[in-house]
Amino acid sequence: MDGEKKLVATQKPVQLGSIQGQNYQVVDGLKGSDNIVVEGVVKLRNGVPIKDNSQLGNPSESEPEKSQDK
Repeated sequence: MDGEKKLVATQKPVQLGSIQGQNYQVVDGLKGSDNIVVEGVVKLRNGVPIKDNSQLGNPSESEPEKSQDK
């Protein structure tokens, strides 16, 4: 293979704390080094290969905000 670490989905039970809108506080069940799937979760099953897009960044965060002043 290409030496790249292969990632597979693993479902883990977690304990939630406070919920504000669509933000959920996870208080137990994850380690700081765990990766979390945030897109495509409907198709996700244990053992399914997943792709790490964390290095791609979020375009809305990496691009400077355009001013609305005219």
